[in-house]
Amino acid sequence: MRSWHESGGGPGGREGDRFSVDWMKRYEELGHTDASDASRATYEPGFFARREALIRHVMAGLRRSAASPGGLGLDVGCNVGRYTRILAEEGRLRVCGVDYAESLVRIARTRQPDGLFVRANAYELPFPSDHFEYVMSLGLLQCVMDWKRVLGEIVRVLRPGGMAIVETNRAFSTTEALLRSLSYVMRGKMSWSEHTGFLRSYSVAGKDSVASNTPRKYSPWRLQRFLRDCPLKTVVVHDPCRYWLFHDFIFALSFVKTDAESAGTPPRIEVCRECGHAGIKGRGSFEVKPQGG
Repeated sequence: MRSWHESGGGPGGREGDRFSVDWMKRYEELGHTDASDASRATYEPGFFARREALIRHVMAGLRRSAASPGGLGLDVGCNVGRYTRILAEEGRLRVCGVDYAESLVRIARTRQPDGLFVRANAYELPFPSDHFEYVMSLGLLQCVMDWKRVLGEIVRVLRPGGMAIVETNRAFSTTEALLRSLSYVMRGKMSWSEHTGFLRSYSVAGKDSVASNTPRKYSPWRLQRFLRDCPLKTVVVHDPCRYWLFHDFIFALSFVKTDAESAGTPPRIEVCRECGHAGIKGRGSFEVKPQGG
């Protein structure tokens, strides 16, 4: 298997790309520390717990999917294997975890001696097409430049009828960013000068940023538009918010690959109503309501 650099620059897809190299190095270094799972995933502990509520909510759909016990699952960007284990338990699957940071892969192997963990490039997954019943990728897209290529690989290795989950950082509209910033000023959490600086920087930081210290952010509809042209049957948008307006800093998409009967038909796009009605609790945290059924 080719190394991260030999295969074209890992998450950024270009050798020497500062964004790609810096994020790869950051995760490799975190694997050599005694940091918590939250820190190794570059999240604050409180936000990490909130994020996990969304992840478990989306993964609950696996229990109602067509995935069969003992089938194959894949975790792309597995970090230390925390959600690889949860995926195996929730879906009763045999799961392989892949990550480009060798230090994180070693930790995952130590924690789960019976698991399968491989160092690999998300741009060139070392698996045949139509291979996995379930694929997930959590927190990876914000650390790559060519997110379309990563999504394309996830769709490629997913078998017809199989289900995938992708979770990443959310970009806000200019209107929502303005309302959020003003609310912080009114509550004394931000000064007017900070408010002005935030608005000045918002248009360049985030969704198309190549600053090595700034994770990228995406609109759910941006990813959805790309997936419309993929061989998928359904795409569900999980976008936690309050009053259908104030969104959280993360979102997820779940989608099912089309089968022969539905080939050539555009996917049906749905919005998860439970995420839309997620209850907000203190400091912007949310508690996802359990799905019925």
